[in-house]
Amino acid sequence: MKNITIYVSGKELDDVLIFNRLRADVRKIVQTHQLILVHDAEYQFQQALARRGNAAQATTLLDTLSLKLETLTTLNKTFAAKLSEDLVPALPIAAHHLGLVREVEREGEKTLIVKTETLLEVLSRNVLPVVAPIVQSADRQLVDAAGDKVAAKLAAAVHADVVIFLSEQKTPQPNLRDTAAQSLVEGAKRAFITDLNGMEKILLRAEHAETEIFV
Repeated sequence: MKNITIYVSGKELDDVLIFNRLRADVRKIVQTHQLILVHDAEYQFQQALARRGNAAQATTLLDTLSLKLETLTTLNKTFAAKLSEDLVPALPIAAHHLGLVREVEREGEKTLIVKTETLLEVLSRNVLPVVAPIVQSADRQLVDAAGDKVAAKLAAAVHADVVIFLSEQKTPQPNLRDTAAQSLVEGAKRAFITDLNGMEKILLRAEHAETEIFV
């Protein structure tokens, strides 16, 4: 059984066709592999912010952070619930839960640290962790982290056989290639930036895909 880590953005999850296809793929993947899913909710957050209209201009940084965390939590629970409808043992979890992922400051730079033993304990329950990138900051506040970076750190911590950075966009988000490469440097075995077609080739049909990242 291989360990697979998949990162998917909120924009992909907002598309019904992509979401349903991903659900079907996840149902197949968990039958033969150990899986970790990480998502963000940047798209949903921007939509929520837009709905506030002019009021958003008067929003404080604290209010903005609160909305962002609320949006992440809502999507996390919804995503896991939909997977559970397919009899997938999905466990919604925020990255700060049990100290799983935390942000620390080293030499003036912020980085993410994974408590590997906690992650392994969660995986030992034979569940599918669906991780929202909410972490505890260096000053012990809950903040949102980049979902792709959380996925990379989790994949590296368990030496994932494959980490997939899923993107249906023609131009993947900036720095995604660097994040994928860093996951390999820190412990993941293979990394891909690919769409659903590519992911299905790699994980479901064991076919070659030209989207692999190398370092």
